[in-house]
Amino acid sequence: MEHPSEGQRIRLVHTNDPHTNLRPGAKGTIAFVDDMGTPFVDWDNGSKLGLIPREDQWQVLPSEETGETAKEILRDTSHTIQ
Repeated sequence: MEHPSEGQRIRLVHTNDPHTNLRPGAKGTIAFVDDMGTPFVDWDNGSKLGLIPREDQWQVLPSEETGETAKEILRDTSHTIQ
């Protein structure tokens, strides 16, 4: 599994956080990743929220520079851990 890194664009797939207004499909940019691997995201709607690996689900969006397709990104970087 790819580790999230600063500057990556992501799309929220799912969160169980009852205190957030974020919904699936929300997009944001990873501001930093702490020592536990939690990506803290600056969401496009102005919210700031860290995602919890193994609980929250997100997808890394394709980079303009790499030319990767959305299908490749979904296959390679969908973060769902059972």
